[in-house]
Amino acid sequence: MSINSDIPTRAEHLAFTSAAIATMGACPVWDAAMTKYLAAMTLCQAEVQYGATGKAEDADSLERLSIKEQHGKKWTALPDEITAPFQEAEDARSEAWTANFAQPQWDAATALVGTPAPTLAAAVFKDALIQREETPQWPNLPFDCMEVLAADFARLTSDQTGAAWAAVCQAEQAARDEAARFYDEHVKPANKAHDEGTASFADVKAQEEAVAPYYNAHLATIKAMMNTPAPTVSAVAHKLRVGLRDWFFEGSGEACTALEQIASDLARLTGEA
Repeated sequence: MSINSDIPTRAEHLAFTSAAIATMGACPVWDAAMTKYLAAMTLCQAEVQYGATGKAEDADSLERLSIKEQHGKKWTALPDEITAPFQEAEDARSEAWTANFAQPQWDAATALVGTPAPTLAAAVFKDALIQREETPQWPNLPFDCMEVLAADFARLTSDQTGAAWAAVCQAEQAARDEAARFYDEHVKPANKAHDEGTASFADVKAQEEAVAPYYNAHLATIKAMMNTPAPTVSAVAHKLRVGLRDWFFEGSGEACTALEQIASDLARLTGEA
């Protein structure tokens, strides 16, 4: 078998694939492109190492060795009818491997380079991918690699949505904690005292009215969250969880507007906007 035993090469490959997998999980479009690339790259290398191509090369090497043993070191100077089939077979293997494995890898790599990087890690990996695949040297590229990479970093470093999203999340959590604190310190004891007969219903109602501003303040932060563009798909999921847990959508105008914003977030982050 032709399995690669070069430890530094295998270590470099492991580091590269690990870095690739680490970029996944932030954007389904990027994940889909990455999955296709990793699959194509792995199959391409496996085919050479222990697939049909690798097996054929091993058989070819054994046959060449047998002829060399018969005719000596100058066996390549033998008549073409003996040596030509080796070159023809090698050319045929190379052509088949290129069409069935190398070209799909190149196509997948091109698609991945052209996919907007959703995170800083993805953008840094894209640079490593471009250099590894020597993408700028390929003919008929639909984009300029430097322009694509520069656009990724310009978008990611401008933080158009990240800072705003972090701020509304912090405000929502603070308002939630404050409302919970007031409820635990005032409403809950009033309800307990009422159950024990040491407080009147009017006392309970007064505390429930007192906590209402805290709930309203929390609701305001939730509305702000709904109207803030989510920077990642996981942020959209958080937005949904908060909304469904703390804001009962009952067909109101505001609820419909919030749901529309969430739909827009998902469409934008999945490239469907």
